[in-house]
Amino acid sequence: MNVFIMTDLEGVSNIDSMEMIDPKGKDFPYCQQLMMEDLNAAVEGAKRGGAEKIYTVEGHFDAFAPEKADPRVTIVTMKEWEDVIRSGEIDVYMEVGAHAKAGTMHGFLDHTMSSLQWYKYSINGQQMSEVEINALFVGAFGIPVVMVSGDAAVCRDVQATLGEVAVAPVKKATSRNRAICLPREEALRRICDAAEAGMHIKKAPFIRPYPLEIKLELCRSDYCEATMERVGDAARRTDARTVERTIHKITSYDELIFLR
Repeated sequence: MNVFIMTDLEGVSNIDSMEMIDPKGKDFPYCQQLMMEDLNAAVEGAKRGGAEKIYTVEGHFDAFAPEKADPRVTIVTMKEWEDVIRSGEIDVYMEVGAHAKAGTMHGFLDHTMSSLQWYKYSINGQQMSEVEINALFVGAFGIPVVMVSGDAAVCRDVQATLGEVAVAPVKKATSRNRAICLPREEALRRICDAAEAGMHIKKAPFIRPYPLEIKLELCRSDYCEATMERVGDAARRTDARTVERTIHKITSYDELIFLR
């Protein structure tokens, strides 16, 4: 079985404040180390569960320290990851460092794609998180989500939406920008155990019936204008802050998130 692991930073264990993830801040090198340790714990668990090839991608820019990655994982770029998913080579999908969707009460650093620009994203009337958007994309190519690590809110939500998923909650928000984290060894053990357990989950991929009616509500009208300039007549603007599009078949991740 081959595995793809998506990573993000906000849900990485022992990151407990918004200030920590500032790329210009003094704590950011430590955050990079934490990221790689969480990833490596997932790699170890997946290997224990029988994984053959493991691929990963950095889903939060500048958060990787590639030299600290487990040598058993292949790192691909954001330009390459879609091709790996489409290749038919991947059997299961995991996420490390995930966070809850925008507007989630008790979600640590909750947002969807852009905390600055995106207010609410929904498909067929259901509000979606980044994990669920990713699940829909990989699901279009027959790949189920079997493991997620992050804060307690995202772990709760993905199990409610995606069904059977092995989760590793490593912290709990005390406010949007603060969290209480598990001790380091316990967090890494949870991630490793969840990844191993995920390898034994047999489930269908996450699929929603076509056509997909995608609605993105932005925080300001100029963000809406910029989105329409980027996608042109592939989308429609329905009010000052809202763009919508209809997809009859998922072929590109960028289409789902209005990058083209």
